[in-house]
Amino acid sequence: MSSTPFCTVHPEAEAGWACEPCDVSMCPACAARSNGVTVCSRCGTLATVLMVPRAERDPFLATWTGTVRHLLTPRAAVWLFLLTWAEGALLTLAPRGWILGRLVMLAWVFFVVRRIGRDLDPFGVPTYDDLASVWVGPLVRSLPVLAPFAALAMFFVDVGQGHVAPFAIADVVTAMVAVPVLGVALPLVTVEGDGRRWALPWRLPGALRTLGRDVWPLMALLGAALAFELVAARLKPFDPQDTRMEIAIARTWVVHLGVLGSLTWLGVVTGHLLFTRAGELGHDTGEPLEVPRLTAVPTAPWVPPAEDPKVKEAARAAKFQAIALEPADAPITRALAAKDLASALALLRGGGLPLSEIANATLIALAQALASQSDPHAAAELLEVLTTRSDDDATPRGLVILARLHAERLANPARALALYAEVVRRFPGTSAANFARNQLEASRAG
Repeated sequence: MSSTPFCTVHPEAEAGWACEPCDVSMCPACAARSNGVTVCSRCGTLATVLMVPRAERDPFLATWTGTVRHLLTPRAAVWLFLLTWAEGALLTLAPRGWILGRLVMLAWVFFVVRRIGRDLDPFGVPTYDDLASVWVGPLVRSLPVLAPFAALAMFFVDVGQGHVAPFAIADVVTAMVAVPVLGVALPLVTVEGDGRRWALPWRLPGALRTLGRDVWPLMALLGAALAFELVAARLKPFDPQDTRMEIAIARTWVVHLGVLGSLTWLGVVTGHLLFTRAGELGHDTGEPLEVPRLTAVPTAPWVPPAEDPKVKEAARAAKFQAIALEPADAPITRALAAKDLASALALLRGGGLPLSEIANATLIALAQALASQSDPHAAAELLEVLTTRSDDDATPRGLVILARLHAERLANPARALALYAEVVRRFPGTSAANFARNQLEASRAG
């Protein structure tokens, strides 16, 4: 069977399906729809969906700008305000405040990376698991390359006063060296799953080769954060006798907001990189590593290959009308495919369709829509249905999502661990079981 990335009939078009009997790859123009499924337009056989790694369909450099939307939400503004205020307050506790403030900023970056790398809202409410993994995970694994720069910063900056000592050129050079080193180390140490690595210096070249061009946005954002940090270090301490105190405070706030804004964007972009390139980087997102090659859905109806219209109609009736009963949950499925979450949830809440008539995969999509609208309780109630019905390919993924809702949104770690254990027992060998096993091991280690 042909599985080339381009259509057999239209070589200029990308293929998204294949037909085994015809041994061809098909683009949307060569495929058709029948009874809500994609078929070969030649023979009417159910088409095989061509799957590719997520990073191949959605290249990081072509999609990372979409992460800007995370920074334009009210919750992001609240987080940045609180952290900027905390940084300013900690600077008044020098030298311990200066050191603690930088640790808080690092922990914040790792928190954002971890959340979005698992396809979660980076500015959601943190869980104990999130906070613990930040301190005992990436922060510790980054020490081999972080420690030298921390020591140099302590040497170049007078932490007792919070401003730069006479070594201005040296600290700029240090920052310039830190950009490529820490830019490569950040995704290396924030990987979850079997791909966890220490940021040992000799591992950085291999990580750089893996990241390729994707490392440049990280370096640019890290460079911006360090530039703001150098400006902040040069600000003079507040003088209570200064009649322009308000201007000095505003200037300090703007600079610290620049540092935190750049670092937050750095964390969001790094997390997005981990999610889209999980397979290459060894990162475990809890989601399938492969996705359909094309997101488009053929719209042309399948017509049997016959010249006489009556023969066509008879063939259509004989082959399809006997099984042409549309699935009961088809309206919900169509609304989800069109990304019309409001209509899909309205159909669910309307009560006209019993849950027993909704397929497992559709239930999971509805639960994710509810969770995205900050209704984790309703999402969990919906997914609980999976525990009472027959299994299919979607069941283990649905149970993992249910476990994550209990652990990360509903503060019920006991139920989450029970669900992870159930996934490992009932679905061994699946990617969902591997993810569940890692969560159980992390829980025992904690």
